[in-house]
Amino acid sequence: MKLNILPIGSCRVHRPFHSSYKGNVYSNVLDEIAVCYPKIGFFHSLKEIEQALLFLKRGRVFLDGYEHLREFLFRAEPARTTPYNVFDKKIISHSDLSFEIDKVDVLFIEVSSLNYFHHIESSLSLHWNPNFSINASYGDIYPEGFYSKYYPELNVEKKKLSFNDVVVILENIRKSFPDKLVVVTSHINDSASKTRVELANLLKEAVILIGRPDEMVFYDNIEVFKRFGYAFNGKVDVHHLSRVGEQQVGLDVQNLILKRMLHD
Repeated sequence: MKLNILPIGSCRVHRPFHSSYKGNVYSNVLDEIAVCYPKIGFFHSLKEIEQALLFLKRGRVFLDGYEHLREFLFRAEPARTTPYNVFDKKIISHSDLSFEIDKVDVLFIEVSSLNYFHHIESSLSLHWNPNFSINASYGDIYPEGFYSKYYPELNVEKKKLSFNDVVVILENIRKSFPDKLVVVTSHINDSASKTRVELANLLKEAVILIGRPDEMVFYDNIEVFKRFGYAFNGKVDVHHLSRVGEQQVGLDVQNLILKRMLHD
């Protein structure tokens, strides 16, 4: 019987399992593992991830009268980005989700940023860069943000999670999925980036403070980055590990999970 992993975050936690390269799809999944893709896109902040996990748990995108915000909750990435996690566009017109999260054994969560976009009236966490009405690049929305630039009338504020906020959210996720191992990781932990180092350290400290090592663990990608570096496509891509680095992350995480769940 295989262990089922749900990766949720950006492509940085999807491509370590399956990736597309020069038109071919490559699997990096061990025999004992199955990767379950929810097909609801990528997320950057822990608030977005918490909200998406609650949607999956309830099997429904619940908006409580704020249906007009649905298109701002998600982002559809190109199919080639993660070939088995192609966004299910029915979500933009229907509330029901078909993904069976009860069958998942492990949540693999990547937090890219402590910043998030808070819709004041509804308290929903909106996506950093939704692309259903306007398909803007991340460069287009820097530094003011998508909502300040394109939808100021929505009354969205950019906020930043504190350490205590992160502890509370991670603990809520752990309690919401008591039968699952939660593996938390951060953006690429590059010592040259103060922001990324602080993020990784904060997440690690939060997991330690929660103190449930059998239920929640932090995976630090710093050693993989030191060994394999960034991707290079004519220039250095500081947002992605090299292909061999991504593969190593996948192997590291799978072996960590197998050790925790099968051999302890």
